[in-house]
Amino acid sequence: MNTKHGKSSKRRGAVIFAIAAGTLGLALFAHWRIAVAQPPISQDGAAQDGTQAQQPPERVARLIRELGSESYNRRQAAGQQLKALGAASIMPLEAVKDSADPEVRIRATELLRELKLAAMWDATTVSLNAEDRSVAEVFAEIARQTGNTLALDGGNSGLNDMPVTVEFSQTPFWQAIDELCQKSSNHVAYFTGRRETRLGISRGLAQQPPIAYSGALRGQVLSVRREFSEQLDFTSTDSAQTHGFQLVVQVEWEEQFRMIAHRRTPKIIEAVTDNGEVLEVIGKPDAEWVIANGLNRRVKFTFELPPPTLAARRIARLRLGWEVAAVGDFGEVRIDNLANSQAYEQEDVQVTLQSRVIRPYQRQELQVRVDRSFPDWQPVEMFYNETDVRLLDADGKQLRLEQADWSRQSTGLNVRARFLGATAGPPKMLVVRYPRIRDKRELHLEFSNIPLPRSVPK
Repeated sequence: MNTKHGKSSKRRGAVIFAIAAGTLGLALFAHWRIAVAQPPISQDGAAQDGTQAQQPPERVARLIRELGSESYNRRQAAGQQLKALGAASIMPLEAVKDSADPEVRIRATELLRELKLAAMWDATTVSLNAEDRSVAEVFAEIARQTGNTLALDGGNSGLNDMPVTVEFSQTPFWQAIDELCQKSSNHVAYFTGRRETRLGISRGLAQQPPIAYSGALRGQVLSVRREFSEQLDFTSTDSAQTHGFQLVVQVEWEEQFRMIAHRRTPKIIEAVTDNGEVLEVIGKPDAEWVIANGLNRRVKFTFELPPPTLAARRIARLRLGWEVAAVGDFGEVRIDNLANSQAYEQEDVQVTLQSRVIRPYQRQELQVRVDRSFPDWQPVEMFYNETDVRLLDADGKQLRLEQADWSRQSTGLNVRARFLGATAGPPKMLVVRYPRIRDKRELHLEFSNIPLPRSVPK
């Protein structure tokens, strides 16, 4: 009798635990969904859910629970399905990565790394419905949802602000920007300031060049040049004609994509004309690594190619491969005592505020040491700007960073940062933002139907 009662109590306890765990899981995921939702502009200006592809939190919660199933096949299937859901699984998995169940904990940690690594290379997306809304409001909503800064008041011509109707559903950032520019007779522009070049929108519909997208990157063929020249050598009375051909390509990337280095030039994987001519690159691409400029997220490349015959009217297909190094999944070390040099440890990072000097004209100069392990990638300078150092006032407002000089030490990096304290009060907190993920990858851009100049010298 006691044995039966004991078994019955255990069974009831297991059922109660399962119900409680399920309820807690659903509550966590409901909270996650509300927290991360990016409500678009609706027709009447109110927020609505425009993300058709969002998964019900009940399904995600069930898959999370099955990570700890007694059945190996069910655990495997749950992991594969969570992986297939992509970024939608990240926040729920974060909630269980420290689970007491070792099977759930290990599988959640492995899935999180894979998903975050994939998400780091993806484009940010936009979901919104807008009918007869101000184009300035729609651009601002795109910036808000994607985390990319858009200057809408820069330049001399300003923005062509007019009512527009758009419907975006998980549309990548660059495609949404290009479509909205086409609808509103605006174009993407860059405004150069004293410290950085800002991405913005300006009045006037520019001609759309051949374009290609790859994750957070957008590529454009800016120009194609065919040039004939003749040289007469008076010492031999020989005359020689040359025929040159160039492509100029610009690649730009989103602000949220943290590129730290790239190969100096991409390689041409394939270049084929509409009449079947294969264009081989003249010389080898420069494979040297170049440190990415975080204040100017675009770069131009010039390619020398053997000139196609005049029978070719277009380059039917142009494929580029560009190897880049990037970082993602950032963590933060927050230091609220700016008076001492105590070391703060978090994960594999140790941060020490070594000194703080107050300069004239509200300037603050800090020296910070960041100790952590770095991969054996060359050049090592690519890691100098992967870490952000920010100084905040009591209201959480950032002081303006005027200059940051990094140097490599035996076990980490030193940074000497100078801030301008033009805020309401003195600085109260130092924030060191560091990446948890680093990766190198060759990204591909594929262009099609690039028109060719066909005129010949008279």
